[in-house]
Amino acid sequence: MPVHVERCEGIAFLTLDQPQRRNSFDLSMAIALRDAVRGLALAPPKVVLLRSRGEHFSVGGDVHHFQQLLQRSPDARSAGVAQLVGAVNEAVLGLTDLPCPVLGLLNGAVAGFGLSLALGCDLLVAAEDARLVYAYGAIGITPDGGGSWHLPRHLGLPRALALALLNRPLSAQQAQALG
Repeated sequence: MPVHVERCEGIAFLTLDQPQRRNSFDLSMAIALRDAVRGLALAPPKVVLLRSRGEHFSVGGDVHHFQQLLQRSPDARSAGVAQLVGAVNEAVLGLTDLPCPVLGLLNGAVAGFGLSLALGCDLLVAAEDARLVYAYGAIGITPDGGGSWHLPRHLGLPRALALALLNRPLSAQQAQALG
């Protein structure tokens, strides 16, 4: 299972569990995350800890999945992208709508949708090895997962624009210094 939920005494551990793929998102992982968040909404815990297994929180979209989508007809390609983006957007919106705090535990690469997902949390705790990068501009696509809405609220508009447009990674220490 690419995403799973464990519950213990009011705490729900929501875990991204595809470490061999650096927790990158293809359609199956996006749907698994969406469905896990739907389950949490049905029976909200006292707190959610969003974490990952492996060396990286999430590198964002699965590039191999996107290459496969490009091989499809234009209609099938559009439908595949719409399914993926719809699932990740619903997952982030669901997390932000939960009636409990959501804490994101970040490590390694936190990029693209991985960063958008993290920004949907109420509080972030980053390991010293965490590297945050917006990444969308580097591949010429618009942000998904609410990243363009959440980022300015965390950093302020000028810093958010710099991060988004210049695509410079932030270390955990730099992110902490920015607040």
